Amino acid sequence: MLGEHKEPETIETLQTDWIFELAIILLGAKLGAEIFNRLKQSPMLGEILIGVLLGPSLIGVLHESHTLELFAEIGIIFMIFMLGLETKVAHLRAVGPRALAIAILGIVVPFISGWLMGLAMDVSWQVSLFFGAILTATSVAITARTLMDMGLTRSRLSQTVLAAAVIDDVVGLMILAVVLTLAGSGEEGGIALTLAREGIYLLIVLPIFWFAIPPLTKWLRHLEGEGSLFVMILGVTFLFSYLAKLAGLASMVGAFLIGVIFGRTSESSSVQEQVEPIYHFMAPIFFVSIGVAVHLNELWAAIVFAIGFTVVAVVSKVLGGALGGLVTKMPVSTAALVGIGMVPRGEVGLIVAGLGRQGGLVDEGTFSAAAFMCVVTIIVTPPMLKWAIARFYREEEPDEGS
Repeated sequence: MLGEHKEPETIETLQTDWIFELAIILLGAKLGAEIFNRLKQSPMLGEILIGVLLGPSLIGVLHESHTLELFAEIGIIFMIFMLGLETKVAHLRAVGPRALAIAILGIVVPFISGWLMGLAMDVSWQVSLFFGAILTATSVAITARTLMDMGLTRSRLSQTVLAAAVIDDVVGLMILAVVLTLAGSGEEGGIALTLAREGIYLLIVLPIFWFAIPPLTKWLRHLEGEGSLFVMILGVTFLFSYLAKLAGLASMVGAFLIGVIFGRTSESSSVQEQVEPIYHFMAPIFFVSIGVAVHLNELWAAIVFAIGFTVVAVVSKVLGGALGGLVTKMPVSTAALVGIGMVPRGEVGLIVAGLGRQGGLVDEGTFSAAAFMCVVTIIVTPPMLKWAIARFYREEEPDEGS
């Protein structure tokens, strides 16, 4: 827990530590987010760095604990739920071949690059797969903010990059599910059993919720009992996430899918209003927990790997995104801009790294290197993208189809 106590830990002591820990995390996260907002950087960076500052590597006020782990997992569930809620199935169908090609190559090239890096380092095939999985997802928020600041949100470049980034995240979650299945089941029988459970979840449980949630949500909306919809959202989200975990998938896959289901209801805007406050409460706890888990001495010991991993992350995304653009007959300069826009890694990359560490697949040094990579790509992408757009981009008409 927090600090070191010479007296035995009682229920009262644990409760006091938990309250103190939560207060420090929330106040620290808000301070870090505000500072980085003013610096025109992602608030997520401020929250991670506050975790590093207050964690065992520096000041030592916060330490890893079961309480922090629990809150962080709930934070993950609601972050991914919101991603699912904002992912419209109809929009994904309509993005067109260009965004799809960019997304596919933007996933395949980094995944293979991470996997090959692992093989070159002579680590296990499970760890190699995790290297690939960490490199797949793109942070939609970072690129969207940069393009918005430049007044390009309605441009074809913006619409293509953001649509591809959303597909990136969706497919990244699916890749994570497959990697967790393969890494967690050593024997062929174990893999077959896990795949059977996942099949039941996706082919039976998912359709039940898919068709049952919309009418249930509409009915609850008109009940007189205060908070009925809110309680139902929480209960169903936790239940569906738990069932995903029971099936051998990550709980975040369940959270994403149930978010998509709520997003297709007629009450989706009400659902978003209900969930946003708890999302804003829980998400910073996850990012602070990432910072707390980063051990600077371990990172320093693995600094050569961390830098190499970051270089592979940047180059593979630029190359994958640019190849996707070239395949769909974009000009070379525009294709390169698309590749740069796909560089930043965010929540999903950090979550994959955290799950790998939690499952014992990656050590402290590898986890810290992955967190370092995510932070660096978030920092370098906005200035790199702004410079490249100012130098090479020529305005196109807004794209209506994709």
